[in-house]
Amino acid sequence: MEKNINGLVSQMNRINVTVGAFKFLVIFVVAVMAVVCVGGIYLYTTSISSAQSRIYVLDQGRSFSASAQDPAVTREDEIRDHVRTFHELMFNLAPSNDMIRRNLEKAFQMCDKSAYRYYNDLQERSFYKRLTSTNSYQQIDIEKVDIDMSSYPFRIVVHGHQYITRESNISQYTFVSRCRVTNVPRTPNNLHGLMIEEFDVIENNLVETRNK
Repeated sequence: MEKNINGLVSQMNRINVTVGAFKFLVIFVVAVMAVVCVGGIYLYTTSISSAQSRIYVLDQGRSFSASAQDPAVTREDEIRDHVRTFHELMFNLAPSNDMIRRNLEKAFQMCDKSAYRYYNDLQERSFYKRLTSTNSYQQIDIEKVDIDMSSYPFRIVVHGHQYITRESNISQYTFVSRCRVTNVPRTPNNLHGLMIEEFDVIENNLVETRNK
């Protein structure tokens, strides 16, 4: 009888040890899961905050990001680059319908319907057709982008010259445009998070035509 009791006590002790080990394992697993969850939430919120503090600048067609607190890169830099890139897409044209279409599609994503209205006006006057049929190139030389940051939407005036190169001559034109710029959400197609509105070319006069 005493032997049976001792065996029962020994078995109970083993059960208690097993239960204790199982409890420890459960507590350990729960603690690890809690640490992983908290760490994941922290990393997610940190990455979101970091992404929101980034701004994007284009350098010769290639984009790079920088901190919004970087004193070397400001919102004014982004506006200037956005406007300059838009004008280059709209007015740097080769005698290729595919190239013209690709450039204009990108430009239309950076501006409201005023860019399409300007394009449609030139299209009705057969400008693009003449450009391709005569194997001519158009290029814009942007000399200055004036930005009024004192009010919103931001007011922009662009100064420069426009050149049309034909087989036998080159024509030079004055170029002045104006528009305003508003903030919009950043997207893969709009890294700056800006939108041009009320785009209009207010001066585009022939300066000279010279032979090659």
